[in-house]
Amino acid sequence: MDYIKINKYSSIPLYVQLRDSIKGAILSGILQSGDKLPTEQEICDKFSLSRTVTRQALGELAADGYLSRNKSKGTYIKGKELHTGFFREILSFNEEAQRSGYIPKTKVLEKKVIASNFNVAKKLNINEGDSCLTITRLRYRNNIPVVYVVNFMPFPKYEKLLNYDLEDNSLYKVLNSDFNIHVLKVNRTFEAKVIDNKYADILQVRKNSAVQFVESLDYDQYNEIVEYSYSLYVGERNLFEVEINKY
Repeated sequence: MDYIKINKYSSIPLYVQLRDSIKGAILSGILQSGDKLPTEQEICDKFSLSRTVTRQALGELAADGYLSRNKSKGTYIKGKELHTGFFREILSFNEEAQRSGYIPKTKVLEKKVIASNFNVAKKLNINEGDSCLTITRLRYRNNIPVVYVVNFMPFPKYEKLLNYDLEDNSLYKVLNSDFNIHVLKVNRTFEAKVIDNKYADILQVRKNSAVQFVESLDYDQYNEIVEYSYSLYVGERNLFEVEINKY
């Protein structure tokens, strides 16, 4: 419990110190989704806190979506969900995260040219075996991995992207500024799946966890396909919002 810092001489209420210590550990990645917290009694004994103080801190964290509490099983880290407009607006990952008050980060795992298989070729409207650029990235929110995404783009049309820094620069912004390509339409499909074990370690989740598998086709201002991508969104760290109007 080294992540919990309590100063009884501080003017900050004890429950606030406890709440913010645990919240900070979650946002920094010290505590991860699925981790079990010590019991209320263990926290009380360790830091000489009352049950009232401990319950208030944990209750507020649970109400804010950071903790999942079960009387028989204990208290677990839920991880803060991103309420995303992924199915309502065309936004980059960075824009979505920043809008919700998070710090986005991207790690490029791989960037290379491959021969397209049947599925990718069909999506990109090219011939099977034709070359395409593939970019594999891991996206973070406050240093917590939330999305694994693989993009496929026609080659050599987007060959220059091999030389771009896509960790500090948004792909959409690079397309806008340097390629004069504006993504104006996106078709997305959504499917709930159980994560493959090879991705569980990458996304720092338990094996057999739930993920949201999303396929996207992006179209530019000329209604031409810009890219096909598939993404794995950690189920317990993302919440999609869809707005439906009758008229």
